[in-house]
Amino acid sequence: MKKVRIAAPAMRFVRHEKAYLKRVSRHAAVQFAQQLKQMTRTLSEFPGAGAPTLAPGDVRCFVSPPYLFEYEIHPDEVVILLIYHGRQERLLQIDEDGDLSDS
Repeated sequence: MKKVRIAAPAMRFVRHEKAYLKRVSRHAAVQFAQQLKQMTRTLSEFPGAGAPTLAPGDVRCFVSPPYLFEYEIHPDEVVILLIYHGRQERLLQIDEDGDLSDS
């Protein structure tokens, strides 16, 4: 089993989603928290479970409806890079130096 760490961009989404769901439905907020716990257990036990992406490195995407989890596998841990709702549009942004990056 590998340690699972949630990177800052993914953690921002978690905090935002929890706050939103608490306002809309406490039950949905609890379900989201349970889903996140289950996802970390799954990635800990089966880090290769997600589909490879085109990103450099060993970045994979695991779909747990309605959320998508993008993560990277390292020798000693799995890092969840991004979490987003499947209905959200992922946009490319141009950094100040002109490089493209995922938002």
